[in-house]
Amino acid sequence: MDVIIDKSKLNLVITNYLIKNYEPDFGWSESSEYYKNEIDRWGYISFIINDYESFTYFGKDIKRYSDSGEIIKAKTIEIVPYMTEELNSIFSNLWVRPFIDWFEKNTGLEVEHLFRLDRDETINDL
Repeated sequence: MDVIIDKSKLNLVITNYLIKNYEPDFGWSESSEYYKNEIDRWGYISFIINDYESFTYFGKDIKRYSDSGEIIKAKTIEIVPYMTEELNSIFSNLWVRPFIDWFEKNTGLEVEHLFRLDRDETINDL
């Protein structure tokens, strides 16, 4: 039996899953100015979930500290594998847009790229 669910309801299900499972340990700041100030100061901000750095937002182009000297583009979120694997196993790649919308709504920061940390693989260039 096929189940048909419209896109807005699916996005709501995904967003509720993100809220339940991926809210940062200390919650979201009430002011987007907090995130903008952190970006101005450091160039990036990391989000901790269950005491584990789970995703990082880069607000400026930053050179990665590795042999490759790769540049991480501004407005990129780098996500750890356990998150992408779990979300893909449940929602396929349908979680990407709701994740970005959820992040932008809670931080006021614009996202242009989503990147999986361990594979140096772009999940979605928007």
